[in-house]
Amino acid sequence: TSVEVGTRFNAQHVQGSIAAYRIDIKDAQLYQGDSVGYQSLRNVGDSRSTGVEFDLAWSLSRQWTLNASGFINRARFTRYVASSACSACGSNDVPFAPRHGLRLGLQGDLSSPVGNWRPQLNARYLGAQYFDTANTLRQAAYTLVDAALAWQVRPDTELAFYVHNLTDRAYRTYAFSGGPQLGNFAQVASGRTLGVTLSYAY
Repeated sequence: TSVEVGTRFNAQHVQGSIAAYRIDIKDAQLYQGDSVGYQSLRNVGDSRSTGVEFDLAWSLSRQWTLNASGFINRARFTRYVASSACSACGSNDVPFAPRHGLRLGLQGDLSSPVGNWRPQLNARYLGAQYFDTANTLRQAAYTLVDAALAWQVRPDTELAFYVHNLTDRAYRTYAFSGGPQLGNFAQVASGRTLGVTLSYAY
């Protein structure tokens, strides 16, 4: 059950929205189990998320636009029934639910005799989060920077170059416990990634 209230606004150079929400989940499902390869999806209890989110677009000029979006979120268990996995998790944070985040982006649209150029620069900040219901496996906050440059060769053809995770930031996307004997395991995100795309519309 989710309830959301907010507003949108549209001025000459600025557009955006802001909203507050509350989400109640009954019988939330998460993977449980200490043995590697033997985790199963189980109903662990009820949870409640409350927060605020916003987005903003500001036209700096005809060629440049600044975008910003973010959220503040509090997601906690209100009832926890998987006591065999964690006996004191009744008010813990819900896994994979950061408390806050922010994204800033700058986009351009520049015309030239050889076609349009569209540069982009984005910075994404994500707050700390837990990967388990016991709140022992924690990923600290991190910031990622992405960049791209698209060249519209013709009205129907676009060539784009991009770099994801420009600063080669190391962080985890998933983690779980293998039990007292095996320890903890984590999946590390991709490092700096470069690529090129070619798009053709017909």
